[in-house]
Amino acid sequence: MSAGTNPSMRGNSWQYTYYTYDPVTQERKQHKKGGFATREEAKRHMDITLGEIAKGTYTYDKNYTVQQFLTGWYAIHSKTVEPSTAAGYKVNIYNHIIPLIGHTRLSDLNTMQLTAFYTRLSDQNGLSATTVDYVHRTLRKALNDALDMGLIQRNPCNRAKRPKKHKYRAKILNADQMRVLISGCVGTQYETAILLAIALGLRRGEALAVRFGDFDFDAGTVHIQQQLTMIKATEGGSHRYGIKDVKTEDSNRILNVPQSILESVKEQHRNAARQKLLLGSKYQDNDLVTCNPDGTPVKPDLMYQRFKALLRKLNLPAVRFHDLRHSYATALIDMDIPLKAISKTLGHSTISITADIYCDSLEKSRAAADVIQRELFDRSIR
Repeated sequence: MSAGTNPSMRGNSWQYTYYTYDPVTQERKQHKKGGFATREEAKRHMDITLGEIAKGTYTYDKNYTVQQFLTGWYAIHSKTVEPSTAAGYKVNIYNHIIPLIGHTRLSDLNTMQLTAFYTRLSDQNGLSATTVDYVHRTLRKALNDALDMGLIQRNPCNRAKRPKKHKYRAKILNADQMRVLISGCVGTQYETAILLAIALGLRRGEALAVRFGDFDFDAGTVHIQQQLTMIKATEGGSHRYGIKDVKTEDSNRILNVPQSILESVKEQHRNAARQKLLLGSKYQDNDLVTCNPDGTPVKPDLMYQRFKALLRKLNLPAVRFHDLRHSYATALIDMDIPLKAISKTLGHSTISITADIYCDSLEKSRAAADVIQRELFDRSIR
């Protein structure tokens, strides 16, 4: 904040001018205060204002709104996080927060108001509890920064109540259904990606980023070391995707690959070679096993649409692509594969994560073991 000008006449009264900087964007703003009867009165008030600025006790614009703060916060903060995270913040701020409470003065925002806001998002706007929770986390993070900057006295998000979240229960394909999907995906653009999800439990981003060079055909392995992820959110709301390393050390893993998948990869390699000859310099060679006809990465939302269409064609349940990973893990549990081995294959950082996600399957597996004990061993002739 900078010093003000000397008082000046405006009509029949005196006024003074001073400058501050937006606490978030640091943009310089001019302020004028007038209506003083004498120059001395205006000078006295100006000295008080400048003194508050110098001591750091000046209260920034009392009418500073939630919208003004979040707009500046997003402009700066979006450049410090991953593009996918920034895109999520943008949706939460501009689609959900600003339309409903953006007009509210930042200093007036309170816990009861936020509880009502979350309820409205759920009841009237039809957002799921998970989406409301994501909106809440975005707002809480922004207001924590407002708190650190002295713009608010406390973060009202900390005590606001949100709709209760219900744990998502994955839809699991059984062995027969997975066999139908395996047969049905052959020859499609996403054949190998689907097979990798079914047989290795890969995440969608991992399955779409596997390269031919990641396979060791002699050893029968694949090195999972990168993922397809958003690299830029454009102004029009669309997304650009690219390849990045996997996020964690545990996700970087080498897995044994069934022979059928190795054969699928080899066939895809032959297809890619034909496309290179056909398109020449127009082919973008990223060495990707699953890609568009010109070699570019496949957009996840496009794959989602095609995957859903394939399920309908095969009369299979409308599972998510990620549910193939759950189906894989559940099948391993049913086969009594050690949990530690399952955890490492899935790329989880700890066994406890695996156990928490698949606790229901583990309990059913335990129940089956109890039945075997009771019906076969406990009743055996001794």
